Amino acid sequence: MDLVLQAQITRDGYIARKDGLRDWYLKPELFGVSDFFDKASAVLYYENGQCVIVAGQEEISVKPSLLKEKLSSMETLPGYIALEASPQSAPILKTLMSAHCISEIRLIHVPVRLRKGGIRFPVSELESHWQRISIEPSDREPNVLFSTYREKTDFLK
Repeated sequence: MDLVLQAQITRDGYIARKDGLRDWYLKPELFGVSDFFDKASAVLYYENGQCVIVAGQEEISVKPSLLKEKLSSMETLPGYIALEASPQSAPILKTLMSAHCISEIRLIHVPVRLRKGGIRFPVSELESHWQRISIEPSDREPNVLFSTYREKTDFLK
């Protein structure tokens, strides 16, 4: 099972304003967000205190405490499970990262600063436990950076 996290973050590391809005993130279709979800075998999101996994026509809701167990039982999926970092997914993000459930993180660095943002992506944990394996500039406007991270294998030992 591969769980891939995608996050659109500002230059100063935020994924949302204090009120949870992501209005700074304009035209997500330019950054491949739709493509990311379209290529996934399943999508994971958090809603009303439940973790929801959508795979094809099937929709499974589980309590956050049972998410790791449920994801482990889904190893037969042909591709990755997509999760987007958002204010709504914040309750399960930290749990999944600390439980080593995420196999890859894809960051889209958008060139805006929120200065006094609200919801911050866990950049310090990312830098200490994850290794950047690629970074690519966008070939169109607005100029964004795409980076991919995988968990450091020496950290898992």
